[in-house]
Amino acid sequence: MVSVPLHGHTPGQTGFLLSSGGVKLLVVADLLHNGAVQFARPDISIQYDNDPKHAAEVRRKTLQRAADEQFLIAASHLPFPSVGTVKVDGEGFRFEPLPNNSAEMSLYDFTVKDIKGEDFPLEKLKGKKVMIVNVASKCGLTPQYEQLQALYTKYGADGKFVIVGFPANNFNAQEPGTNAEIAEFCSTRFRVTFPMMEKISVKGDDMHPLYRYLTEKKENGVVDAPVTWNFQKFLFDEKGNLVAVVPPKVKPDAQPIIDWLDGKPVDWNELKVEK
Repeated sequence: MVSVPLHGHTPGQTGFLLSSGGVKLLVVADLLHNGAVQFARPDISIQYDNDPKHAAEVRRKTLQRAADEQFLIAASHLPFPSVGTVKVDGEGFRFEPLPNNSAEMSLYDFTVKDIKGEDFPLEKLKGKKVMIVNVASKCGLTPQYEQLQALYTKYGADGKFVIVGFPANNFNAQEPGTNAEIAEFCSTRFRVTFPMMEKISVKGDDMHPLYRYLTEKKENGVVDAPVTWNFQKFLFDEKGNLVAVVPPKVKPDAQPIIDWLDGKPVDWNELKVEK
């Protein structure tokens, strides 16, 4: 837990940033009094602020940080459940409260950053079949990029299927590069055109919240599926249901995956590692 100065409403107002399991929550005290107004217009203060101008400056800076770092905020003056995420919306922000029950969480509730640092709301994937895969540039499985791109070229052309790649350096430091270096590698080596996200952690204490959802049954309501190596694949149907977790060594164009994309019946027990 770390204290965060939030001076303005009162000279000594302080928030607290709590971190656990890769998830961060900032308790903002009286930084916000009217969420319906102050998210969209953080420059608007109330008559009870000790220093209205400074309060507005701190509010904007804090909301921008929450949006950039994708941590949760909690404020006593927000309506129940009073906890949620902050998204940039035009010149201001918007508040997206957490569902009342984690079982109600879905893939579409997450917003991640693409490899250029721009917001990539997963709600834009509604109505599509989705493959989420953690990737690495210096792995024995890196040639799977070729099959991933071929799959995306064939099945993504009509907009009904998308692959989302997440570079991760969790396994033997096999993704050491910067986001810019990773983007250059993917473009020049494999001509990747499917969406690539910024580098994240997919396991451990600093695991990204999306991967906590993907890998923990208490979050996704379906299965515990810890990431075991680079190129583990999570498959979602058009309604955001998790339908299969494909082991890293199973190639992206394995027959059960092709059958799934073609709309044919699939026995996921037939997934085999090709030698």
